[in-house]
Amino acid sequence: MKHISLRELIFAANVQTSAISTSLVVGSLLALVNHGGNIMAGTLNYGTVLKILLTYAVPYCVALNTSVSAMKAMSVATNSEDEPKIH
Repeated sequence: MKHISLRELIFAANVQTSAISTSLVVGSLLALVNHGGNIMAGTLNYGTVLKILLTYAVPYCVALNTSVSAMKAMSVATNSEDEPKIH
């Protein structure tokens, strides 16, 4: 089986799609919970906008890390199945 680099895993289409989807859903919910009052009142300032952007960045990074870790673990498990077994 071909060795897949970390870069290839991170930028794989399915990994990015999953991380972005998670970020949009979780980030939006957290932004509304944490900053909904400011958003509705229209009282956003630079600091609040930065916090909202970070609110989206955190679930993106967590989802990305989870997907890459799972794919690496699957790769290790698959590669170990290819090795000869001693009975």
